Amino acid sequence: RITDLTMQFIYFLVKNNELMIRNFTVYGLANLVTFVFWNLYDKQFYLLIISNNAIFIIWIRLFEITCQCIYIVVLIFHIQKQAIGNDIGYTRLLDNRRFFTTFAHEGYPGHLYQNVYYASLHPNPIRCVLNYGGYTEGWATYSEMMSYYFSTLTKEQATIFQRNSSVILGLYALADMGIHYDGWKLADAAAFFHTYGITDDATIEDIYDLIIADPANYLKYYIGYLEFLELKKNAVDKWGDNFTQMRFHKAVLDVGPASFDVIRAYLF
Repeated sequence: RITDLTMQFIYFLVKNNELMIRNFTVYGLANLVTFVFWNLYDKQFYLLIISNNAIFIIWIRLFEITCQCIYIVVLIFHIQKQAIGNDIGYTRLLDNRRFFTTFAHEGYPGHLYQNVYYASLHPNPIRCVLNYGGYTEGWATYSEMMSYYFSTLTKEQATIFQRNSSVILGLYALADMGIHYDGWKLADAAAFFHTYGITDDATIEDIYDLIIADPANYLKYYIGYLEFLELKKNAVDKWGDNFTQMRFHKAVLDVGPASFDVIRAYLF
């Protein structure tokens, strides 16, 4: 929990510790200011990121019953109090490739950036209530896949890791449909994954239980991601020489969360 006392301490640091701040730009989307500090009040490390006058806080602690990293949705009138929780140590945060891509998904330029950017456009409040999981998770997954190519990996390595992640997520989405639409039992799911070289039955049972618990969840991620790829293909075709990554990204972020047919109508 980010307490008011912690927030006051953070604002104090922002105003009084300029020597700790390092500027850098990622993806050409916005300028960031970032530093790590130890909060004496709650004995926690924090990674502080500032962008477009919004403060994003990542607190580095150990979660016992949650996923490795999660973006925490905030109230629309508290958009400047953004938070991401994770269960990793500071060294692993900086050095581990897997967490680099995860923070691209949950943080920048994924969920956190998309939410803050859209809020900066001052949309009608009803737009903040409507939920379009395909857009939000699709954008975050698109950001995650894109982040491999901005890591320290070579282009060839990045391509292998990115495509491997895409294939695995696609298999989860297919299994999701098989289980919840076709009525697969555990044995059916095991036979499906065995076909693709995933043969550890304990792992398959864990995947099966995970999908059973949250129907159609993986479709938001993977089909949403594919929709963004299709939008990019359409933009390349229709905009021709006027296409740029920046123009495409700004266009889809300006529309904000919506169904993909609506997004296409606004873009083209």
